[in-house]
Amino acid sequence: MLQSDASESRDHITHQEMTATQRVSRLLVSACLLAITLLLVRVGPATAQDTPPITAHTTQGDLSWSRLADLPSGRKSITWSTVALDGQVYVVGGLDEDGRPSSSLLRYDAGDDSWTELAPLPEGLWRTTAAAQDGKLYVFGGYTATDGFPFGATSTVYAYAPGTNTWTRLADAPRPRGTAAAVTMDDGIHVIGGVYRSDYAFHDIYHPDSDSWSEAPPLPTPRSGLAAIRRGDHIHVIGGYRLQQGVVAQDVHEVFDASSGTWTAAAPLPDARFGIAGSLLPDGRLIVLGGAEVAHGTRALTYDPESNAWTYVDDMPESASFAGVAPVEDGLVVAGGGADGLVPMDDARTSTRLLRFTPHETSR
Repeated sequence: MLQSDASESRDHITHQEMTATQRVSRLLVSACLLAITLLLVRVGPATAQDTPPITAHTTQGDLSWSRLADLPSGRKSITWSTVALDGQVYVVGGLDEDGRPSSSLLRYDAGDDSWTELAPLPEGLWRTTAAAQDGKLYVFGGYTATDGFPFGATSTVYAYAPGTNTWTRLADAPRPRGTAAAVTMDDGIHVIGGVYRSDYAFHDIYHPDSDSWSEAPPLPTPRSGLAAIRRGDHIHVIGGYRLQQGVVAQDVHEVFDASSGTWTAAAPLPDARFGIAGSLLPDGRLIVLGGAEVAHGTRALTYDPESNAWTYVDDMPESASFAGVAPVEDGLVVAGGGADGLVPMDDARTSTRLLRFTPHETSR
């Protein structure tokens, strides 16, 4: 994560010159981030493969994709802010098609294959973290800016009530952070990992009934950009990245047992990746989709807790880097996202797309 090299403005600089300076600065930031990603991201043995264009229906091995209604506008970095609530899918904030933090709230209705724009967030947020509990949507932290790491990370918490289409400000989180994961458990919403000025191992629990926070045993391996998936009383925390003189992808897979309050190690990913999305499948397996690295943007994997083993399922029709994933009645909705890699921030590949993943009955 690098700060812009643009110099401070001076009184005699004209508006046109300042605009040009900002554009050059932005290009330099994108180039530096790309260089860091290529040099420092640790990748596994997988290689990028050509994938077919999205058609009305594409079946590849264990994957069956159907093209659905596009998002009203492109969204990137919504991996941690796409949530299922009462059979509908909500997409909170993210980076818009111009690379700016968005305040939008979008809802997808699988019943009539349509999107609705709802009351916007009180502020634009990207790489914010969302979860649902008791009929409400909760949003934790995130970034408010796109220049100067840690990008204006915030500790604000908001609740959205679908019945009234309104937002309410709640008790701040114990610390500012972005790129964290959240999972709803019986005792509250667990917010795990993330980053501010360094990688977080913090594991905080928000209690909606009392609008209060408590701490849980920390994540053994501090990281952000991770996937967190609930399976019964367990939270599987998978992949992510660490800031170690650059962005270093992780293959770590750690499991929190909420009943005992302990962490254990599970089979690592076959290859390190971050910017991934994941969910629980009806048959009890976990699915992990995409990743920011070029080799993993179209890769889908499943994890079987019974055998503690990962399996490559097949490639997806299109990259799912920093996309959002949420379950619907007959599969998974995959929304938005960007092209492989961290930059550019306003990548056209963040533009409107939506796909459904449906596991075959004979997939195990």
